[in-house]
Formats: sequence, structure tokens, C-alpha cells
Amino acid sequence: MSGITWFLASGLGSHANEEVARYWLKHVIAAIEDRGDRAHVVPCDGVTLSDHGQSFLANLPGQLPEGPIGFLGYSFGGAIVQMALAMGSDELRRRVEYLFVLNGPGPRKMTLKGYWGGFTSIPVPYLLGFFGGIEVKHEDDWRRLLFQGEIGEDVRTRDVIAELQRNAHPTSLVPCIELLPIGRMRPLPSGTRAVRVVGADDHMFGPKVDERPQIPEMERVVLHGPGSYHGLVFSLSMSGRAVTMGYDALGLASRARGGGLREAR
Repeated sequence: MSGITWFLASGLGSHANEEVARYWLKHVIAAIEDRGDRAHVVPCDGVTLSDHGQSFLANLPGQLPEGPIGFLGYSFGGAIVQMALAMGSDELRRRVEYLFVLNGPGPRKMTLKGYWGGFTSIPVPYLLGFFGGIEVKHEDDWRRLLFQGEIGEDVRTRDVIAELQRNAHPTSLVPCIELLPIGRMRPLPSGTRAVRVVGADDHMFGPKVDERPQIPEMERVVLHGPGSYHGLVFSLSMSGRAVTMGYDALGLASRARGGGLREAR
């Protein structure tokens, strides 16, 4: 089996800048590459969710590589890759065999509890995000938003938050309005296998705020354990576990790691 080429979209605050997005997703990228597959971050931006999806499509290579193709989105990036796939050409929809959402919304979007979880973690910046731009600057705000006050053993807290603060910039939350649980995302291609891996303690997308039953078009897999918060992508071990669970759910369990988890640089 030839290697899978994954195209990745990151969450709000990092999705528009390729370098910043690569920092957020570096452990996910490492876990994918350890399986002999390829991972490419696709920067995208816009005002609406459709704008983001169109931007993602515009920034894909002019000619897709041979072999299996997958889209992976973290947090709001999960909505971006679903929208991009729904808006893509017939050829693209045939080529994309795998869709992987990590700590992000599924076809039924967010829940009101998920919105509340995000708001209560950083109420003032969150509210400002709908009227101008959310800009998270303070260490305690980052802890509550991404780590819910707890940090996994292999997350270098001070280094991570310093980098997040350095790259902080105003980001509009207006596209998130489209994730209110009214209707559904656009249908996925029938030939695309889809999975959503969510952390058990994710306060925006996890099972504690989304108790809805499974749906056939996108299986939901819950990642348990210390560090299973929204910002689990900053943990080497949790990112590796999340990718493993996603691969298993997509029927790719035979694509074992080639040498174990390595730390991303």
C-alpha cells in the first residue's frame, strides 16, 4: 500500500499561518510521518466557514499526488476540511479517501454546551472575538482554553505558552456562528471514510458536552486519560494515541509505527 498524503487544517488562531499551524500540529505530523505517510499543512483564512473551505481548496497543490489522500482538521480546522471536501470538485471528492477530525465538530456541528465550555474558559476574550477579534495573551487564559488548567506530563508548559503568546493575534470567532447546532454540515462523499477523535475532557467537543448518539457517516472515538483536553495536540504522547485511534477507526491499523514515537522539532 502506498503512503497516504494528508492535508491538514489547524484551529482558529493558527489556521491562517503555515508556520504557526505547523507548530500547533507538529506532534500530529510526527505521528503521521512515523507511519510512512506524508503530512502537509494548508493555511486558509476568510470571513465565513465557506470562505475558509474555499481558501483551503485554493491552497492545495495544483496537482494532487498519486496514492490515497486524506484531510485532517484540528478544532475549527475540522469544520474547514469538511466544508472543503463538500465544496470540492467531483475529482477531489473521489480522491479523498479519508477524513479525520481531531477535537473538532462533526456533521452535526457543536453543541450549546460546547459553546458554553469555550466561553466560560475565557469569557472576555471569547466575547470580543465576535465583535472584533479574540486575542489570548495571558498565560492563565491559555491554560484554561487549551489545557483546562491541567498540563500533561510531556507538555513543556512554559515553552508552549510562550510560543502561543508570541504568535497571538486578533482572530474573529464569527465563523463559529455557523457551527451552532442548526442543521448539519454539507454531506460528505459516500466513498470517504470519516472519523472524529475527541478527548474525554475536551470542554468544547468532548463527550461531557456532546452526549448525542453515534451517527453512521462519521464514527466518534473518545480518547481517555490524563491530558485528554482540547489542547492535547501539544502533547507528544496524546497526539500519538489520537492518531493511532483515528487510523484504527479508518481501517488503517496495519500501518504501524516504524520505530515508535519521536519528538517533533
